[in-house]
Amino acid sequence: MKQRKSTLEIQKNLNLLNDERNNFEKQNEDYKRKISDEIKKYKNTEITNTPLVEKRYGLWQRILKTLGMN
Repeated sequence: MKQRKSTLEIQKNLNLLNDERNNFEKQNEDYKRKISDEIKKYKNTEITNTPLVEKRYGLWQRILKTLGMN
């Protein structure tokens, strides 16, 4: 008798877990859709990477750097 009761409790808990998982997946999909819509609102020209700025050295700076005196 006790074995059957615990099996029913386990089945009930399993059903609750599956319901929570389904709710979580639905919320996750809604959130993904919301973020996707927000990203699509931006113009392509507004989205840029940070520019890479190369440091320019003068002749003497290069010589000193090569000799390790910098």
